[in-house]
Amino acid sequence: DETLAVFGQLPTHISCTLDISPTLPRVVADAKYMQRAFLNLIKNALEAMADIDNGVLTIHAFESADSAKVFVQVSDTGPGIAPEVRSKLFMPHVSTKREGMGLGLAIVKKILTDLGGDIRVEQSDSSPNNGTHFKLWLNTT
Repeated sequence: DETLAVFGQLPTHISCTLDISPTLPRVVADAKYMQRAFLNLIKNALEAMADIDNGVLTIHAFESADSAKVFVQVSDTGPGIAPEVRSKLFMPHVSTKREGMGLGLAIVKKILTDLGGDIRVEQSDSSPNNGTHFKLWLNTT
């Protein structure tokens, strides 16, 4: 909620669905670093849906069956990411955008791995506007 509030009012053509378990355990993480990671992921999702009618940003968070990890999925209904880019997306200076330096996802990956977690990217299928899904996980305390 705090990270979404940074963006203020979402564009009218994009809705947001939050599915966050109210009983998530604490994770081993620095709140400021996690907010930076989520800001990057949400910003990328919103930018991916800039030209999409009725875009949907979905944030889903839940714990593993043994409560040892918290999983978060940030998904969008944008055009997706080409397979040849997906494999190197977390490398510095890799971007699908004209602006920026291509460091956002490299920073997200570094934050998560430094905290003992990780992130991966998936796409639903090759159909247009099935979007991209970033799945991350962190260890609980």
